[in-house]
Amino acid sequence: MTLAKKTLVGVMAVAVIGAGVWFGGNYFATQKAEEKARAYLAKHKLENSVMWEKLSARLDNTATLNKVEITVPETGKKLFIQQLDVKNFEDSDKEFKLDITFNGVSDESGKSPVATFIAETPDLQELDLKELPLLNGTLKLEHEIEKGNVDFSVMLNQEKAVDMEFALDIKDASGFIALAKDKRAELERNPFQAFAALSTVRLDDLSVAFYDKGLVEKSAKQNKVPDNYMQECENQLVMMGIEKHQEFCKSADNFFRAEKKNLKISLDPKEPYPLGNLINLTQSPEQLKQVFKELNINVSN
Repeated sequence: MTLAKKTLVGVMAVAVIGAGVWFGGNYFATQKAEEKARAYLAKHKLENSVMWEKLSARLDNTATLNKVEITVPETGKKLFIQQLDVKNFEDSDKEFKLDITFNGVSDESGKSPVATFIAETPDLQELDLKELPLLNGTLKLEHEIEKGNVDFSVMLNQEKAVDMEFALDIKDASGFIALAKDKRAELERNPFQAFAALSTVRLDDLSVAFYDKGLVEKSAKQNKVPDNYMQECENQLVMMGIEKHQEFCKSADNFFRAEKKNLKISLDPKEPYPLGNLINLTQSPEQLKQVFKELNINVSN
């Protein structure tokens, strides 16, 4: 056998072995991922709330679930997801991490939940946005269990209506999370128990942003924004002791009149802010003014 033939045979052998390892590895990764997912759901008594038709995992620890069905335990209502991609999932005594992308979300009517919400909201029904593409989005969650630090973000992409992003970073939330997980039924009977646990939680930052994909523009064309919106907005913010009332209201007015495509509201205190301060808050203008100043609120386009 010539050197060229030996080289070709060697390359082919490596390719065949590599393919075997790849497909075999993916098979075992899928088996392991399915076991891990079902164990997690059973641990939290959600095995009857989340189901899927097919799960496939890869050697890079990512996985894809097709035709996912989620039943909300409290209401029995269902959500359906055509494809859910798991980019990261860790569940240990020290930390919990979840990074997922979901595409093609529908409710029991077969429509996007956003389309259903619009159809059931009197002020939005006239916008004629009943037929929308299905909802897509991403969700990320990181929880340092010992420290109680939580970093959470979700992005919802609703074409032809509006996109939304929400992000939250809190510290020292272990007590509240434990209460929510372990004493859920008791908490539902007596919600005031949550206040004590929340008092130790500190807010690092919070933001919510909207990006118009057609809903706000349609609303503006139908003159849904009152002519005196700016004045009413400023009056309310002045009463709340917010110094940048004109700037904030102008940003909101720009968005709702479709002069700007996006609106972002953020809280970014210089130091993590104790939520207990909000629980004990009175309605005095001076105290409100101080709180809003410490929370470092901003509204912008």
